[in-house]
Amino acid sequence: AKEPTAASAKSPNSSCGSNSGISAGINNIQVAGHQNLRLGQDGKFLIKPVSRDALVIHHLIESAEVAGLPKTLHFLRPFVADFSEALYIKPLTSTSTSERNGLKILENFRKALAGGEERLTFEEYFNRCRRRLEAAEETLAVEAEDVEEGDINNKSEASPVGEVDGKHVKKSKSSVKKPWELIMANACAGLTAPCVVDVKLGKYRTTPGAPNADIKEAKDDGTTTRLNGVRMTGLHYIARGPDGHPIAPPISKSLPEGWDRKTITTDEKLANVIDSFLGACCVYDVCAVEQKKEVSHDKLAAAVFIGDDESLKAAEADGLHFRIQKQPALAKELHRQLGALVKALYEEGQLITSEFGFLSTSVLLVYDAVAWYNDGSVVLPPNPAEVAKVLLIDFDRSGPRSEHHSEDKVQFLSAIAALDGYLERAEGDITSAQVSEQHLQS
Repeated sequence: AKEPTAASAKSPNSSCGSNSGISAGINNIQVAGHQNLRLGQDGKFLIKPVSRDALVIHHLIESAEVAGLPKTLHFLRPFVADFSEALYIKPLTSTSTSERNGLKILENFRKALAGGEERLTFEEYFNRCRRRLEAAEETLAVEAEDVEEGDINNKSEASPVGEVDGKHVKKSKSSVKKPWELIMANACAGLTAPCVVDVKLGKYRTTPGAPNADIKEAKDDGTTTRLNGVRMTGLHYIARGPDGHPIAPPISKSLPEGWDRKTITTDEKLANVIDSFLGACCVYDVCAVEQKKEVSHDKLAAAVFIGDDESLKAAEADGLHFRIQKQPALAKELHRQLGALVKALYEEGQLITSEFGFLSTSVLLVYDAVAWYNDGSVVLPPNPAEVAKVLLIDFDRSGPRSEHHSEDKVQFLSAIAALDGYLERAEGDITSAQVSEQHLQS
């Protein structure tokens, strides 16, 4: 992996915000690419539109196995962000919260089935849950139409979270295909300077028979999606100035559109980007700091994450330097958590390969840069699992295996094992000697 010791950017300082400023500025977005997420109370949870199938999957993750019913996905519960409710997306007034909570509807449905003698397969149970939600949607839609016709104030006690000034929020394009809103924990909540990457897993991401599937899949040709099923599709990354404070906004915001497809095309380049993401980028140059210039985010981002000769020379021409500090304990903690997820998936290999299929699902890697890197040095936080997280997200295209590509084609299990390998490599490449040599010297 590349280790630039004097490549460059522009300068830090006037754009270096305080820790609290950084936290307030980016905690409201869990990861790039999910701009339809809304922020809940105090930033502690997010409201995400989800499809009917995704809601069934969350139900299966939440549900423990019981005699007489097919196997669930409860083994994934430790690896999914906490979630509480899934409310019907349209405004309602008279219906109680529990009656429009999709998770509660499916829980009650499951309890009713558990007492019967009928034995269902995984796919049969999944389809029954779909039909139960569809019936609920039809009932709730009728009431929603009555509410709209009556122009009722949406700020009533029973209205969904996120309405604005008592008025209808404009319906998003996704609301038809995603009629439920899942209330889930914000993985960035409580982190001072969260760095986040969304890693899409699997060699194919389009549902069989979907409109223009071939055209959509062609976009992944030549990317690491085809290589090993691992591709970064969203990124928030915060660099730090010589004073140790994070630089706002995240430098990843300045990466050119499509950079993940156009530049990360080999195993080596993907490994370099993951190493850069796990490291702390420190921008420094004494003269520039005294002049209090602002950081050239586009050149810094390109130098750190693209890292080709052109990007490095363009940054160096600005006369400023950056250094990537390595933190072996961070790589080790993320590798430990991802390893536990990989182990759980392989232990349930029969279910994953034969009955359930992951499609276009991601792993979210999150850490707090301030907790792991402080004042030019790497530090070991007292609570590593609270400031570094590995989570499975995005289940809208996943579902019964019979409706999806075979595991041999998607290779989701192979892809997550490959990601585990990258983290293992990042952990193993970093020695304590290297870390001590890379401390920021201003």
